[in-house]
Amino acid sequence: MKRRIGLDFAKEHGVELQAFLYEAALHGYGSEGNVNDTESDDGGTKIVYERGDWRYSDKYFGGEPFSGLTVIRYKGIACFTMTYWGKVMGMRAYKEKVYDCLQSALMCVRPEHPWRGLNGFVSEHGLCYANIWHGDINEFSGQEKVADLNDNCLYKASYHGGIVNTF
Repeated sequence: MKRRIGLDFAKEHGVELQAFLYEAALHGYGSEGNVNDTESDDGGTKIVYERGDWRYSDKYFGGEPFSGLTVIRYKGIACFTMTYWGKVMGMRAYKEKVYDCLQSALMCVRPEHPWRGLNGFVSEHGLCYANIWHGDINEFSGQEKVADLNDNCLYKASYHGGIVNTF
């Protein structure tokens, strides 16, 4: 029989889940010198962060384009997932600057919406990161992009996620 977390999980643990996702995001892809990222046998890279009953894992594949899955487990049971897919557009000469901008933006995540980065951010290279999303920790989706000062899109990604295993 498959283990589930129960219908009232969001009511009982939604605030704590969101706080943990925020904390884990600060230890994720954008963090400097992340010691928790490892290569997987299947060619992916996995970042893991744990605290108490909570465990965050973010596994992504590729580089151009890339795709990934974030899973949070509570007491060993998956309670939250988010999938994402993105790529650098056209001007690949800016790839390093684009990913520097993306990593910096992801470190500016906010506790009230800890999926991906801010609404807007300008990097030290003058690139502009934008993130537009709808929903809340229960169910959300969004798109992010990095553009130059002339609004030429250099990077785009989409994501969606929310609470799982509640029924």
